[in-house]
Order: sequence, then structure tokens, then C-alpha cells
Amino acid sequence: MKRFLIILFSFLIQLNTNAQNWPLVGTRWYYDSYESMSSYQLGLYYFEVTKDTIFEKRNCVLLSSGDILYSDSNKNVFRYNKIFKKFYTLYKFNAKLGDSLIVSTSSSEDTAIYIINKIDTIKVNNFSRKRFSLDKSINRGWSWGSIIEGIGSDFNMFPQYGGVDPCFCGPLRCFEDVSVGLYKVNSMPCDTTIRSEIIRINDKYKVYPNPFFDSFTIRTESDENIKIEVFNLFGNFISQYQIINSIRIGNELKSGIYVLKIKDNNSIQYIRIVKI
Repeated sequence: MKRFLIILFSFLIQLNTNAQNWPLVGTRWYYDSYESMSSYQLGLYYFEVTKDTIFEKRNCVLLSSGDILYSDSNKNVFRYNKIFKKFYTLYKFNAKLGDSLIVSTSSSEDTAIYIINKIDTIKVNNFSRKRFSLDKSINRGWSWGSIIEGIGSDFNMFPQYGGVDPCFCGPLRCFEDVSVGLYKVNSMPCDTTIRSEIIRINDKYKVYPNPFFDSFTIRTESDENIKIEVFNLFGNFISQYQIINSIRIGNELKSGIYVLKIKDNNSIQYIRIVKI
């Protein structure tokens, strides 16, 4: 009995240690990467935790990007801003509905505030993880996707500051750590560098990536209710969607060429897309 209690106590200590040291060395993220000033995908933006380090008397980790992170026992993750010379909250994996995140970029003396407007659960391999949906920043207008517990943003590793930051990243392709193994968001190989186009329409819409493997994103800064219709090359109707701001679709499509009809209050646009 005494030996069992010792083992149990050691196990609980290990769990607590792991909880306070996310992410662990060797954790990897793979994101799509786009050149912010052009219309072509560069391929891959990759982050890895390379080592543990002590910084400002805290147990931190160093990323391959040069960023420094640390986490606390409440599942809060912090990122160091080299301009402000202070840590800002990056993720709250125990957040509640209505909580706010005040985050910063690496390339700007600026911060953005996001509000958590929805919490649900998704499957990450065989594990259930919370997903936190964010309102667009209430003071800056930056989009940042959703936050997945124990993984991070599904759209961009860090908040993006226009064309100032090094890349326009997203969405997440793959994540890997010792707790969940390799998690693939879609069938695209984690490390592929295939080039694909970002289609821009009158500076109003972006459709990307094209071609695509599993799904593609239609994004707009407009608050209009926009109707999307999908047709095959023979003109046969496939599906339709109503969107505001953005939507990710295409999983139900087979490999081939399709035509999108995008209709808003003032215009109708047609786009050809390809599923590989």
C-alpha cells in the first residue's frame, strides 16, 4: 500500500509538472504560409519547441522562431514581446465564455483584444479537446481563428499585424506532441511546399488555397450576408452557403474543377477552383 501511494504521488507530481510546462520540447506546428504582399502560397511555416530555458526567473521554452513562451498551473500560456519587454497572455486553455484575451504581435507596439464567444469540444485523434471561438479583435480588427486546448490557434500561430509580420500564415495543417501524437487537420502532407493561388476579387474577397486538398476558405471584411453557390463544370448545382466574414468549405467535394458563384447585395462574381 505504501509503495502504491508513493507511485501515485509521483504520478500526480508528473502530471502537475507537465501541466505547468506546455509546450514541451519537440512540440511542432505546421501552418500554411502565404506571402502577404502577393497572391501565392509559399508553402509552409513551421514552429518547434527547441529547448527549455530560464528567462526573467521563469521556466520558459524557446521556439525555432525565436519566441519565448511559458505557462502556469492555470493553463495560461504567455508570450514575450521583445518591444514592450514584457509577457502577454497568448492562450487561456481554461477560459470561460466571455473571457477576454489581450495579445500582442512581435513586430508592433500594439495589442488586440479578443472575446471568447463560444466553447465546444472537438476530437484530436482519440482525445477530446476544448475549442474556443474568438470574436474578431474589438479594437484592431485582426482575425485569429479559434484556439484548441493544448494546441493553440487553428489559423495562425500568433496574431497577425497586417503585412508587417514575417508571414501571412494559416490555416493549421498538423500538430505534434507527446500527448496526442501527430494530429493532421486535413490530408495535405505536413511538410509539403506546393504553391497555390490566393484569389482576390475587387479587394473584397479572398479565396484560398487554390488548388486545395480538403477544404478552402472564403474570407471577406464585409458584414454583408453573402450567398455562395458551387457548380461543377457542366453547370450542375452542387451546394450553397450563406456566410458573414468567412467560411471554410470543400470537404464534401470530389477531386475536380468547380465554379463558385459569389453573390452580395451589389454584385455577382464567378471563380474557378480546383480540388486535388
